[in-house]
Amino acid sequence: MEIYMRSNRGKYDAQGAYNDGKVIVYKGSRINVYYSENFKRHASAEAYRKDPSCVDKNGNVLKDCVFTSLSAAAQFVCGWSVNGRVTWKVDKKTDMRHWLVREANKE
Repeated sequence: MEIYMRSNRGKYDAQGAYNDGKVIVYKGSRINVYYSENFKRHASAEAYRKDPSCVDKNGNVLKDCVFTSLSAAAQFVCGWSVNGRVTWKVDKKTDMRHWLVREANKE
């Protein structure tokens, strides 16, 4: 399923996919170049941010990046501690938190 995160201030604009608990942040997304020092970081988010083959100095994602949690992927994109279930969106009215509940109720 396609998902996205956008900053109201234009600091990041990411597109991706969610499937079976995995999140892919697509090549061509833009992440916030600022990375807060004041929180516990997900190792995968930090590793991708430090790898110049993944992200350039302007925050452009150069290849697809795979995460095992919505929050790790969200942290990678926005640069601080964040709840990925709330920040990743399915559409303008639906965040992942609500989508996951709706999907669980279908079963």
